[in-house]
Amino acid sequence: MLAEYLAKPEMRTVATMFYGATQVFNSFTYNLFWRPGYRQPELLAPNPHPRGMRTTNRRYRLELLCYALATRLALLNAWLSLAIHLTLALWNAVSERKE
Repeated sequence: MLAEYLAKPEMRTVATMFYGATQVFNSFTYNLFWRPGYRQPELLAPNPHPRGMRTTNRRYRLELLCYALATRLALLNAWLSLAIHLTLALWNAVSERKE
């Protein structure tokens, strides 16, 4: 939907907000399923790394907030909102794991 309506100025904001709302929903759902594993790490793996668990938890919470803010920002500037979404996508693509 975003790709179809991004070129139409009168629909750009609505399409960007719809995309953002989808990202907020996905992030909220992911957080919802992550919480039990964070509280009971043995559900995730036999010996999960505590620092990795804390980092993941912080990232998921921050991500949800950023998606919500980016979605709200679409009312003022759709392009800036999409730039934030792109930044979040790139941030998620980078692993913090040191091999």
